Amino acid sequence: MLPPSPWFLVLFVATGVQAAPSRSKPPTPPIVFQGEEIQNLLAFGDSYTYVQGTQGHWNYSFISDAFNYSFTPEELLSSKIVKNTTSSGGPNWVEYLTKCYEGLPADCPGTKLWDFAFAGADISAEYLPLHHNYTVDLDDQVKQWDLYARRTLDLEPADTLVAFWIGINDINDSAKFTNVSFPVWYDTLVRKWFDSVELVYSRGYRKFLFMLPPPLDKTASNLVSAKPLPNATMLSQWNAAVQSQVSSFQARHNDSRSFVFDTNSFLNGVLADPAQYNIQNTTSYCKSYAQPDILWNYAEYGCRPISEYFWFNSGHITFTVHEIIAKELLKQLA
Repeated sequence: MLPPSPWFLVLFVATGVQAAPSRSKPPTPPIVFQGEEIQNLLAFGDSYTYVQGTQGHWNYSFISDAFNYSFTPEELLSSKIVKNTTSSGGPNWVEYLTKCYEGLPADCPGTKLWDFAFAGADISAEYLPLHHNYTVDLDDQVKQWDLYARRTLDLEPADTLVAFWIGINDINDSAKFTNVSFPVWYDTLVRKWFDSVELVYSRGYRKFLFMLPPPLDKTASNLVSAKPLPNATMLSQWNAAVQSQVSSFQARHNDSRSFVFDTNSFLNGVLADPAQYNIQNTTSYCKSYAQPDILWNYAEYGCRPISEYFWFNSGHITFTVHEIIAKELLKQLA
């Protein structure tokens, strides 16, 4: 069949037949924190929180690394979030919270996501060795933001929520220690963490979100271990240390507002009734999770759809679980 001639196209338009008007997407709502809209999410942490940036260390960060600790305003503002490049096999919780999945953070449709988390981070190399010589631990993430990003971004404190999810690596890295009292050890680490929180507070920020660790005692390897490490007692002790420091922080700064999300308790509830969340496997993970075609070619590797797993690999949760966390967070934060 021949294509329509030009005169037919003119006649088609002239007779009043018009294309249907395009429907614009509804605006993406921002995060609401205790009744107030949040325009910016400023995030620090480890692999559970990092997003990949075009100016970051691949598979580790949005911007820079320990070898390239400083960065220019141009580098920061030109770094784009790379879609589905996190530790979850898809988006992670901060991306689900903000609906900021790719591109420039400044162009995010709802809350802008400025993410300085670094995969593999502990709280500080003062207490535990770096995972890699290019790792940026939490205390250095916050210093890095303060030195090279804070003035460039100039985020309005009243519109900004500062999120921290840290401690997973600290707990894992020290789980086999035999010469420490874990409550005292965890208190020492968390006090160091809150030195960084104090720095952020000193720059005018007053709204804080603190995430507790997931059920690390229920990873695939721990489920089959006679002596799982870390164990539930360790996680409880860590959580107590965090709650104590948050309470002390609030007592010192009654003009601030803090929210602690008990990830451990919430995800234990998910594990108790996974079918409610369309999760079919909570005890293992797809061993071929790193294959580039795993999301659509999972059957070739003898796996379920990745979205049906709780664990993405030996230590990380899937994007499904990140989305479940984000949905619950949005309800609780509001």
